[in-house]
Amino acid sequence: MSHLRDAIWINPARPSLRPLRGLPKDAPVVVYGSVGYRGARVAYWLSSLGYSNVQNLSGGLFQWANQGLPVFRGGQPTAEVHPYTRRWGLLLESPHRASAADVEPRFAAP
Repeated sequence: MSHLRDAIWINPARPSLRPLRGLPKDAPVVVYGSVGYRGARVAYWLSSLGYSNVQNLSGGLFQWANQGLPVFRGGQPTAEVHPYTRRWGLLLESPHRASAADVEPRFAAP
């Protein structure tokens, strides 16, 4: 639903290198999730595959939005962030919390 500008999605449950095809392994890569956990998992996975300049966005997308930093949906600015679940959505300040159904969490170890 929402993302950082020019973000490329990697499924944290089934990560693939396909979105990074052609990117040098020393290029800067910033990964993130809602609060940081899924981003940390993907960052660790990328590092284990030789990507040497990977950072996890501290606090994830929720903290980014709560700080009033720009968030996008479909390439257009938006103020709303998907709350992932109602419980996790409590970490989003209400002006940024989109009304949405819960996402069913599924993870495989990257």
